[in-house]
Amino acid sequence: MEEEYVTIDLQEILNLLLKKIGWIILCAAICGIAGFVVNWYVYKPVYQADSMLIVNTREEQNVLITNDQINSALKLVSTYEVILKSDTVLEQVRNALIAREMISSNGLSVNSIKGKITVSPVNNTQVMRVSAQDENPDLAMAMVDELLTVAPSIIIRTVKAGSVEIVSFPKLQSKPVSPKKMRNLALCIGGGAVAAAAFFIIRDLLDNTVKTDEDIRKKLGLAVLGVIPKVREGDLNSKPDEKVRREKISRPGMENGPEAGGVTNG
Repeated sequence: MEEEYVTIDLQEILNLLLKKIGWIILCAAICGIAGFVVNWYVYKPVYQADSMLIVNTREEQNVLITNDQINSALKLVSTYEVILKSDTVLEQVRNALIAREMISSNGLSVNSIKGKITVSPVNNTQVMRVSAQDENPDLAMAMVDELLTVAPSIIIRTVKAGSVEIVSFPKLQSKPVSPKKMRNLALCIGGGAVAAAAFFIIRDLLDNTVKTDEDIRKKLGLAVLGVIPKVREGDLNSKPDEKVRREKISRPGMENGPEAGGVTNG
């Protein structure tokens, strides 16, 4: 059984896209307008506060730091991340936020706070970044601040061989971290254009109808001997006034009116 191959002509696809360029631009514009409305008027800006901590081992306080001690500290970063986002720590953070009247007693839960806090190592070093995101910039700052207040004592008590020190205190980023308006707008415009182009290309590839004699040659491999023009019914039927006018003109002596060439009786 012979396999059938479908040949895709890039020149034809390019010509198709050029013919549909107006629709593609319209679709991109509609998606761009929708993206602008959503990013500027629907999404609320999210702010982020950051702080950095350094992880040390007990031995580092009195002796020369070795590679083994640094590797040990790097491994402790993952351990500290679990501790900083544990329910024990975050429950104390939540209670402190309630005491500062940053949230109500029925406000954020421990799981909600956990979802807003991120702990990550900085470039595989002993330093780890603690971040918090929220629509309220003051609340984001307060979460990081309270976390730094509660965490060190719990870490020292839990992990006997290590400690943490604050490298930088909480600082709020000058601009919202989300939404990234210009990037999202560009994605909306580009996505709309690509979606429209893909629609027209797929529709053309799935269309097996014959529209021109060139389609017969390409799809059926047959030579076209002649083309019968399509004549509409309106082209065959003349209008009544035009028929009467032609009839009058065709009669002898009627070119100049009904009395042309005749005798007038007094």
